Amino acid sequence: MALTQVTTNGIKASAVNTSDIADDAVTADKLANTTVTAGSYTLSSITVDAQGRVTAASSGTPADTDKIEEGNTSVECVDTGSDGHITFDTEGSERMRIKSDGKVGFNTSIPPRDYCFHSGQADTNIQITNNTTGIDDSAGSLIQQDGNNLYIWNKENGFFSFATNATERMRLTDGGHLGIATTTPPRPLTNADDVTLTTGNAPQYRLNGGAGDNNDNDRAIFGLATASGHFFSGTAANDAVLRSPNGSNLLFGSGTNERMRLLSGGGLTFNGDTAAANALDDYEEGTWSPGVVTGTCTASDAKYIKIGKFMRVCATITGFSNRTSSNIIQINNVPNASSQVAQAAGSMFGRYLDRTAFTSYVKTNGSVIEFYSIGSGNFAPLQHDHLNNGSSLIYLQASWIIN
Repeated sequence: MALTQVTTNGIKASAVNTSDIADDAVTADKLANTTVTAGSYTLSSITVDAQGRVTAASSGTPADTDKIEEGNTSVECVDTGSDGHITFDTEGSERMRIKSDGKVGFNTSIPPRDYCFHSGQADTNIQITNNTTGIDDSAGSLIQQDGNNLYIWNKENGFFSFATNATERMRLTDGGHLGIATTTPPRPLTNADDVTLTTGNAPQYRLNGGAGDNNDNDRAIFGLATASGHFFSGTAANDAVLRSPNGSNLLFGSGTNERMRLLSGGGLTFNGDTAAANALDDYEEGTWSPGVVTGTCTASDAKYIKIGKFMRVCATITGFSNRTSSNIIQINNVPNASSQVAQAAGSMFGRYLDRTAFTSYVKTNGSVIEFYSIGSGNFAPLQHDHLNNGSSLIYLQASWIIN
């Protein structure tokens, strides 16, 4: 059968449509006489070549793209040969991206770390649940970045464990007790191991009576001074300091019993006694320099002890320069003698003396120690002319109560 020549006038409008053209029906050789040439459709970012392929203008490498799409929800895989990625979109917005270097971004296309969870809101939340916790907004565990603040929550009635090297090191119980090196802390903070506290400026523990106590005077402090004047005046570097809050006592005990109390105003009481009048407010010991009112002498072993208001002195006196005067032998430079509240006596014995059986004597508010005979009659003082020779010697001790 003969074929009739077909001309453009013989083709009805819309008689040939895209469904009538098979895949690859139009090839490069069939387009050879067209005005479309490689690179003829180049914009600032893309190039369309003679085969209709779209490439990046800078590299000329075609982008292979696969996309699963349903409405405005899609998963797209893009491979440019050097910078491929996968995106996940819902409701027309990208929700997750896996970059060519393996970094995963949630709500961001430029994750700077292996996993980056970003939110356009003030807070970002990561929730972990299982078949025990159930699934709702109060279940399981939550890591939350709220503004500049970080929260880590266990929403369940369970503990929070911290471990290294496959061993638990610290536990926060469901009751809010923190245990270090123990899983059963009986107190809000329990450490079952050694503690070392090191800082550059006076390492210390501070105990506040309440959350509003922000004044050092309101805190109990245990610390180590690293310079003069740390914690209070008088401290030196490396002094250990235990200090009670201002106006409070510092107590020491054993078991459930108070054994000693340092009063806020100074002074020690013992075994539950809290009366300031009964407190030991001073302890001091040292040496003193005995002399005589008339002439000179040589002293040795001159020592004193002051315990609270109790004063005790002792000394050995010899080498008296004056052995002829009838003046009473008076030992001066006695520590705290002028504060004496009552007459007091002590003991003395000597050698190379004209008198025997003498005792030390300190007058009320006096400043010297004298020696008097012991007898049934009136007191008889020891005088300089009672010293027999240059080897005369007196051993003395005296005790008294001071203000």
